[in-house]
Amino acid sequence: MSKSTRKSVLPATKSHGYEFQGPPGALVLSLGLPLVCYLAALTLAKLKEEAGWPQDGIWGLASVRVSGFVLAYYLLSLVLQAALPGLVQQGVKLRSGARLEYKFNAFSSAVTILLGAAIGTYLDGADFALWTFIWDHYTQLITANLAIA
Repeated sequence: MSKSTRKSVLPATKSHGYEFQGPPGALVLSLGLPLVCYLAALTLAKLKEEAGWPQDGIWGLASVRVSGFVLAYYLLSLVLQAALPGLVQQGVKLRSGARLEYKFNAFSSAVTILLGAAIGTYLDGADFALWTFIWDHYTQLITANLAIA
């Protein structure tokens, strides 16, 4: 069968339009939001005094140790997604006719993580290790999350 007479087995989809002004808007958000985060962290007066530009220069924006903690947080989220109960729903019908199943337990995962943070804050106050780690490594946390994203 020649290429011109071949038909697709999947039905044609209707265009649903774009959000964020399509590809140009997605590009602006993808490139602009990280810049805004870094500008806020490195230039705002009070935050600059506390977080500031790293002493190591540009190499201080990233840290293997901080990246490891960020990956551990994502692993914790994955474990909570698998372990906690949640409502399982089928998604929309795909072009192939199949439907994917989705487990909705983000709220219970968030409550579990926030409960741990609340207990630590209750016991140690503002000196809780989570808060001091975030405060001391803010720009490295931004870099690690952007690299993973």
